[in-house]
Amino acid sequence: CANCHDPETNALRVVQPGFREAADRGGIDLERAPRSAMMSYVCAQCHAEYYFEPGTSRVILPWDLGTTPQAIYDYYAAVPGGFEADYRNPDSGTALLKAQHPDYEAWAGGVHASAGVACATCHMPKLSEEGVTYTSHWVTSPLQRIGQVCLPCHRGKSEEWILGRVRYIQDSV
Repeated sequence: CANCHDPETNALRVVQPGFREAADRGGIDLERAPRSAMMSYVCAQCHAEYYFEPGTSRVILPWDLGTTPQAIYDYYAAVPGGFEADYRNPDSGTALLKAQHPDYEAWAGGVHASAGVACATCHMPKLSEEGVTYTSHWVTSPLQRIGQVCLPCHRGKSEEWILGRVRYIQDSV
């Protein structure tokens, strides 16, 4: 809980040093960030592209030039702090980068981010039981709850249409 929530106030917070440092470098004031942004920042502190600073276990998020694939590639091309690659191909010796899990970066460049929809909106939806509304902490695919998660925004669409659209996009990407 404490990775995402302040134990005293339950407010959203970011504690991972790599994300905090990247935010500082990017001019993001996490203490003044709106809740709508924090609903994605708390996810991004773990679900983002990163590398280890050479010779250390310090996590670095390669966002100094932006979060698009090209910006991250350009960042790595400059060999930051001596970091050349995640590994070398054992046969060719070619230096290779490995996208750890760039979930935040994929979201940040997508239609949902541009529409102001946070990670938690879809992956941790508001649910109601017996008149009590709460945020689900069963973090899973929105496709597990298309009716509750997708259809409130995608009015007039069916669950089958949403599922077909998602499958088409995922297959084409």
